[in-house]
Amino acid sequence: MPRTKREKILVILTLGMLLAGLAYTRLEKSDLFSGLSQTREETARLRDQYAKYEGTLRRERSIQQRFEEIAGQYGRDPSLTPEKHSSEQINALCLALGFQGRQIDTPTIEDIPDVIEYGLIKLSVRIAGEFDKVVRFLNETDKAGYLINDLTIQAATDSPVLAVQLVVARPVKLSELRSYRPDARGRSR
Repeated sequence: MPRTKREKILVILTLGMLLAGLAYTRLEKSDLFSGLSQTREETARLRDQYAKYEGTLRRERSIQQRFEEIAGQYGRDPSLTPEKHSSEQINALCLALGFQGRQIDTPTIEDIPDVIEYGLIKLSVRIAGEFDKVVRFLNETDKAGYLINDLTIQAATDSPVLAVQLVVARPVKLSELRSYRPDARGRSR
């Protein structure tokens, strides 16, 4: 039993530290600390993501200007709709490369997810020709600013002719399309 005031304070401090240590070990085993560390990690991840988004937003003007420059490279006859221009451009490319049995479907317009002002004009094209012509067609399509969405190439045994089916797409401002009519949710029909 403590006799002096100093001994009493030391016993109380010792018991307090013992209780604090016991409480800490109990809490450490509980989910409280692991939840806090997970929350810190998630907060750090979200801060990094926020910084990336902020950087993209700062570059928005330069991205928009670059897109306009690229779009300006692919001029077209103003009397033609973008859909008609795309069809005629692909058809002219097929003729220039000598594809006789070509089939070009009517263009369709698709929305680009999370993009408001632009959509994609898509054309389904079927051609048959030799390997070098098919490769030139794909290269020229790329140079003309088309994206290739789907591509299927079939070859027959002992035949140099390849059957090619592809979908080409090009971004276009929706305001330039005469056939585009957004529905109530702002998406095209």
